[in-house]
Order: sequence, then structure tokens, then C-alpha cells
Amino acid sequence: KFEPGNRLLATLKMLRRAGVLYATHIVTTMVVMAMFCAAAVFARRPELLTMINIEPLIKNTPQVLIGIVTLGHQLGYNNILPVYAVLLLLTPVFLLIVSYRPVLALVASGALWLVAGVYQIAPPNYPEPGFWFLNPLSWQFLFNIGLAGALHVRRGGTIPVNRWLVGAALAYTAVALVWVHSPLWGHISWFGLPPVLTGFDKTFLSLPRLLHI
Repeated sequence: KFEPGNRLLATLKMLRRAGVLYATHIVTTMVVMAMFCAAAVFARRPELLTMINIEPLIKNTPQVLIGIVTLGHQLGYNNILPVYAVLLLLTPVFLLIVSYRPVLALVASGALWLVAGVYQIAPPNYPEPGFWFLNPLSWQFLFNIGLAGALHVRRGGTIPVNRWLVGAALAYTAVALVWVHSPLWGHISWFGLPPVLTGFDKTFLSLPRLLHI
């Protein structure tokens, strides 16, 4: 409970949980790499070492090990815990702002999401080029929407069910189903707008993906 008189303890618990997520990420990364290396050696499948971003470790071990520890190098399908850890580190600040100014908090959060998406701002990879697969500067918007909604309900508010919105959501889901199974899926942007507004990018949580969630 993030309430006056209990905020320090709640913050420490969130920081501890972020540390647990970080440690879990490092351990699972090492285990996954060991599994792929074992399969490559004992099953004689060296091509496995070219998958899920393991190859840079084989070619450039010292720098990639630094990248793993600093979260700059993440394996494929093993990259969700870093963004969770970062969001947990920032949760005390999010909760403090959302508790007092929920609308302002969501506006600021949405502005950060938009700026990060338009200008491609994200934590960098190391030593390989590129960004984190899941950008915390973008995904914080979805996180804060959930926080604001949860706090609103906890304080006695309600989130009414609107038939028109439900219908629109169902229609959007149907359109999305067609979209991802058609040639339209190959387009990263439409009408000259930034991909964050018209694409389906996961890194920067593009608007169509955000609406789908």
C-alpha cells in the first residue's frame, strides 16, 4: 500500500522486487545460453549458436558479458524482465504522481510515450547496435494507464462498461486479425505518419498495438 506513512517501506519492497527480477534475468540468460551451447556441442548443431542473439557472445565474449550484466545485451525471448525491473524502479514516482494528479500523470506519460516513439529514444544495446527490444520509455504508458485505473477503482470509483466501446473493441480486434494475416502487415507506417502512430512495433509500443491491448 503506497500511502502516507508507508511509502518508504513500500518503495523498499519495490526496489527489492526489481533486484529479484534483475537477478532472475541474469540467471535465466545464463541457463538459456548453457542449454543452447549444450545442444550445439552434444547434438552437433552448431547453427544453434547463431540464434536468439547468442552469436555475438561467441565472437566477442568480454564485451557481450559486460552487456549482459548491464542489460545492454539481451537474448531473444528472454528480454521481458529488464523492462519489468525498470518499471518497478520507477513505480514509486509513478504512484506518487498518479495518486495526486492522475490526469496530469497520464498526459505526461502519454507525451513521453509519443516523444520516445517519434524520435526513437530508448536504452541502447551494448556492444551490438540498436535498442532494447521492449523500451521502458514507451511501455511505461501502458503501465501508468493500469496504475491510474487500479487506483481509481480502489478509491471507490468505477470503470463503466460502454456498449459502443465494447463494439468498437470487437471491431478493432477483427480488423487486427485480418491485418496480421494480410500483406498490410508488412507496412511499418501509413499516410506519412511516424511508425509509432500507424505501425505495429513492439519496441516503441505503436498506437495500433496499444489500442489492441
